[in-house]
Amino acid sequence: MKTIDILILLGGVLYTPILERIGRHKSSSSRELINKNQSTDVTTSQYISWSVIFICNYLPIVVGHVHPSLDLSENIKWILFGIILLGYYVRYTAMRTLGKYFTRTLKTEQNQKVIQEGIYSYVRHPGYLGNAIVWLPYNLGYSQNIWCLSICLILITVYTSHRTFVEEDMMVQQFGDAYRKYQKS
Repeated sequence: MKTIDILILLGGVLYTPILERIGRHKSSSSRELINKNQSTDVTTSQYISWSVIFICNYLPIVVGHVHPSLDLSENIKWILFGIILLGYYVRYTAMRTLGKYFTRTLKTEQNQKVIQEGIYSYVRHPGYLGNAIVWLPYNLGYSQNIWCLSICLILITVYTSHRTFVEEDMMVQQFGDAYRKYQKS
C-alpha cells in the first residue's frame, strides 16, 4: 500500500475523532444528552448520522480491496487527499465559529443568537459541507469504485437533507424572524 493510500484511509477513518478532539470548544462535551423536549426527529437524525458515518467509513475499505473498478493515478489521489484536508478545514472552522454552541445533537441554548459571521456568512451549514468534502473524495480515493462512491453520495444526500430539514425547523422555532432573515441572506 502506498503512502497516499494510507493517508486517504486515515483521513477518512480518523475524521470524526480528530475533529472532536481539536475542534470542539472547551466548554462543550462530546457526549451531551438530548434534551427531553427535543423531537424524535433528532433521535432519528442521530441514528441516520451514525449509520452514514459507519457505512461511508467502512464500505470503501471492504469494496476497495475486493472490487476496485477505477485505476486512479497517484497524482489524482494526492489531489483527493488535498480535498479531504479542505473538508477538515471547513468543518473545523464551523466548529470553532460556533464555539460552545457546536454539538452533534440538534439543540440551542437559551441565550444563543443566530451566528452569521465567519464561514456562516457564506454557508448556512458549513459542518455538513465539510462532511461531504471529506467523505466523497475518501470514498473515491480509497475504494476506487464508482458504486461505492454512488452509495456514499446517496447516503450523504439523504442524511444531510433530513438533518438540515430538522435543524432548519428547530432554528426557526427558536429564533423566529432572526433566523428567517438569515435564511434569506
